[in-house]
Amino acid sequence: MKSTLILLIGIMENKRLLVVEASSLLAGSQKITLKIVDSLSDKGFEIYSLLKHDDSLFDGYYKRFNNHQFLMHKLLNRFFGTGDFSIKNLSFQSKLLLFFSVFISNLQVIYTAKKHRIYNIYCYDPKGIILCGLFAKFFKLKVIWHLHGKLNFGNKINRFLLGMADEVIVPSCSIADNFINIRDDINVIYNGFEFKECDKLYEKKTDVINLLFIGTIVPNKGLHVLIENLINSNFKENVILNVLGSPVGDIGIAYKKYIIELINDLPKNVLVEFHGWVNNPYDFIKKSDLLLFSSLEKCRITLNGEEKTFSASEGLPTVLIESIALGTPVLANKTTGVNEIVYDSCFGTVVDDISLCDFDKEIKEIIERRKNIPTTDFFKKFSINTMNESIFNIINR
Repeated sequence: MKSTLILLIGIMENKRLLVVEASSLLAGSQKITLKIVDSLSDKGFEIYSLLKHDDSLFDGYYKRFNNHQFLMHKLLNRFFGTGDFSIKNLSFQSKLLLFFSVFISNLQVIYTAKKHRIYNIYCYDPKGIILCGLFAKFFKLKVIWHLHGKLNFGNKINRFLLGMADEVIVPSCSIADNFINIRDDINVIYNGFEFKECDKLYEKKTDVINLLFIGTIVPNKGLHVLIENLINSNFKENVILNVLGSPVGDIGIAYKKYIIELINDLPKNVLVEFHGWVNNPYDFIKKSDLLLFSSLEKCRITLNGEEKTFSASEGLPTVLIESIALGTPVLANKTTGVNEIVYDSCFGTVVDDISLCDFDKEIKEIIERRKNIPTTDFFKKFSINTMNESIFNIINR
């Protein structure tokens, strides 16, 4: 009887999950996390969360679960999510505050897990593992780290971060290949979506070329490259570039001002419209002739009179999957994971450098050969059911 009770308690504890949510906006990796959390909840998991932000963006999604907020959330907001975070640029006092907030946050994760008899912790991207992984192994907690992009910290720090997780998940083979010399047990699970059949065949009814950009307005997303290409374009048709996204941090605000200045040099037949952040961009995607994906792994740009280098990485750009699934082709810059999505010419074109390509020609050729029939293997590859089952198996093993 006693052994049966212990077994039942163990099963219950294994069906509890603590989600460490360290982000400030709802982008691709956050959407994937929410899909995973919903699926696990449907499978009977009791979900607990530690949130950095306390606004409606995330409280609205997690409100049906057991919510907690990081005690040091004000400091965490100060250091994470600014768009230009760098330890090297921090003063000695700021470094102390950063390490103190990370230390306390890790203790809070341990306390929350032990208090609620939670065995599994799910986090994503570097912020997540930094806030929860320091002491987890000492307390026999299983950390599942969903890393959505490459790490740019150097081999020693990369090894340290990867070593804090019991299970590492990445959304593309190209990311996993980067860590083969550190860990050979990394799980590749493609981001999954719940697809619906395209409800219309594409027919171009106007002379306007409708282009779409979706992403945060920060330098490494490359919006400035698209504007520069349009400045030098020779389209005879009217062109509209719809921009879905918001600036992030002070750098994002400065970058948008830089973009606005560039827009002044556009030809009269080219219009750029900003729509802010849109949680469900599907209507915009369906009405567009082409989605432009211009993310850069590194770029150098002058903002507020100071030249800076910005580095970032994509993992498996969810917006490309969403666009292709809805029948809208893409013109994509070649970054991590892109070739694993745009593997068929009917999906669009991948270019080595979107700033140097024949922009006008690529756009016209993609639109002319556009087909509204994503292949069956595409839907199977990026199925939400496949993703959820894989995550479920990793948690349970």
